[in-house]
Amino acid sequence: MNVKSKNSILNNKLNFILLITLLVFLFIPLFVLKFKIIPKTKLNGIADVKPYKKLTYENLYSNDFQKSFDNYFMRANALWGYLVKINNELSYRLFNQITFSYGPEAIVGKDGSLIQPMYFNSFNRQFTPDDFLLIKKANKLKKLENLLEKKGVKLLVVVNPNNTAMYSRNIPNKFKDPTRFQRENSYEIMKRYIEKLNIPFVDNYEYLMKMKNKVDFKFFEPTGSHLNEVGSCLGTNNLLNTIKEAFPKKDINNFPCFPVKEIYPPKSEDTDLLNVSNLLFPNRLLHPGHYVPEAKKLYNEAPLKLLFVGTSFNFAVQEHLQKRNIAKSKLYFYYKSIRTDDGVFHILDKRKINWQNDVFKNDVIILESNYSGLGGVGYSFLTDAIIKLKKDLFKTEKELKTWQNDIKKKIIKQSKKNNVNTILESEFNPFENKQ
Repeated sequence: MNVKSKNSILNNKLNFILLITLLVFLFIPLFVLKFKIIPKTKLNGIADVKPYKKLTYENLYSNDFQKSFDNYFMRANALWGYLVKINNELSYRLFNQITFSYGPEAIVGKDGSLIQPMYFNSFNRQFTPDDFLLIKKANKLKKLENLLEKKGVKLLVVVNPNNTAMYSRNIPNKFKDPTRFQRENSYEIMKRYIEKLNIPFVDNYEYLMKMKNKVDFKFFEPTGSHLNEVGSCLGTNNLLNTIKEAFPKKDINNFPCFPVKEIYPPKSEDTDLLNVSNLLFPNRLLHPGHYVPEAKKLYNEAPLKLLFVGTSFNFAVQEHLQKRNIAKSKLYFYYKSIRTDDGVFHILDKRKINWQNDVFKNDVIILESNYSGLGGVGYSFLTDAIIKLKKDLFKTEKELKTWQNDIKKKIIKQSKKNNVNTILESEFNPFENKQ
């Protein structure tokens, strides 16, 4: 047998092996998908699988059908979840990173704790809005404060820290821009304008930065993205101290945050970053969580009624207040949905807001922002509330319509330049990771 014949036979064998391998890799997922012999494992932070599109000539030609089927075939298959977790586990064990893919939900810090990369733009002082936009925002806050004052409602602006801002030493150097200190961020600029206009301001970032040196643990658990129970307890009491000054006749008491107790495993709210990391063996990263003394009911009837407009950092604040019956509260979560103080979410239909009862009958309206997005504090609630309050100032329908037409003209003119709210909120959007 000559060399050419031997090579031909070898190539045929290799082609046969390759074909069999291909069929196995294709057959096993199809078999699993069809007969569901392997239970699916849940992946956190990933959208549920959508059914693939109905085949038509148009979507076949445009490749939409192929894309939708490919996505369905991959995600509906029970093997996919296990493969993702195996991939992430290997990535973590071999390279100390959560995933090989771009745009991870979490990265590993220098001390082994998990960090959210969505805060890195702000940390590196990128995408900071122009000063004139922040001045406009500060002036709007002052205008809203003055209008609310006429209704006997107090306005508070609150800023809460994130893990990146508080514990920046833990960020791997490759994520740090060495030129960042040559620029200001929106927190520094906005705080200056807020203080200049004498707008009531609770700076929990500054407060907790001072407090962190008094404890031997962090105010963020290694597997969580929000302040732990001790950090949120201190921040809530700091908020109450400011409210007490505004309502000296109300009986408002603080509550203890110490002594701290350690609990293992930590509560679910302190493992949210670990959950979205989708590791095969996540329990290896768990540490005891830090918690405050058991909450005791302080009042038979809550002395305060509060409306929060802001981020998920308000969840813990609501829970502290609700457990001790200090306040009845609602949260307009990013001004997109409503969270009551018992943790239940509802859709927020802005057209159906009863402004008189739901908004203007609160003792305090708290516009809260994360340290990384103070330029966007209040969202479009700020404008909507000012418009509703302004309407009450007009005596006749004609005056109101004239003013409304002027507002419309200004909005059209502004939109041609660029929508101010969109620009301000682009600095930090938790629903859109710019990394």
